[in-house]
Amino acid sequence: MDLHQLTTIFCEMDDFCKEFDKQMEARALPMPVLKNKRGPACCLSDSEIMTILIMFQSSRVRDFKNFYLLSLSVFYKNLFPKLPSYTRFVFKKY
Repeated sequence: MDLHQLTTIFCEMDDFCKEFDKQMEARALPMPVLKNKRGPACCLSDSEIMTILIMFQSSRVRDFKNFYLLSLSVFYKNLFPKLPSYTRFVFKKY
């Protein structure tokens, strides 16, 4: 996947996430405030996560762990400077 395609996908996902969040905020019930959040906050935006998942689905790799460790972390690290380790990405707590 070339840089132009990734930029296009990211921009479309970012626009979608902004609109989705706006619609959800208008319709959703208020969330209770959590006092003790465990662990560090997520360092990737929702649109970055969705872009990574689209990249995986369009790749020839069928194992997400191998895609993440052997492709994403090696060749696309400069496009995702805050990319966490595979374990932190997979076990993100909401």
